[in-house]
Amino acid sequence: MIASESVNARARNGSGEEGRVGARALSSPILFERYELKYWIPDHLTREIARFISPFVELDPSSARGPDRRYTITSVYLDSPRWSLYHDSVENLPDRFKLRVRTYGERSDGPVAVEVKRKVKDVIVKSRAFLPRDLYPACLEDPIAARPTFPSTEEERFYEDFLRRM
Repeated sequence: MIASESVNARARNGSGEEGRVGARALSSPILFERYELKYWIPDHLTREIARFISPFVELDPSSARGPDRRYTITSVYLDSPRWSLYHDSVENLPDRFKLRVRTYGERSDGPVAVEVKRKVKDVIVKSRAFLPRDLYPACLEDPIAARPTFPSTEEERFYEDFLRRM
């Protein structure tokens, strides 16, 4: 199991409001900036560690509602035919990015997030735009013809950045 820790995490939703991630989740944040530390934890220690840290952490609302206090995140990572984004990550380049399409939960009717996750030295910056699930395949195949409407110009810029990097 990989555990990650976010330090000084901040998020901004489409209306520009900011808030601390984890302390109080925003309705649908589209921009995150954080420092991330990841740890390999043997499976046999996860319950004990979870019990130990429980007084100091708060479940996000989706986990609190989910069965077994969990929920599903499905991610599809996009890359070039030569796997250039993967190799940038393996080579630990100081400025790199990942492109991914992500869904949250088991239901198949929720929105799809298209994301650019950048690492600039030690800071993680993630931007995303939400697409209606029935529209997202067309958006990736022909972004001009299937252009969705976004609730903010900031989210529209994030979508355009995702398309530019594809």
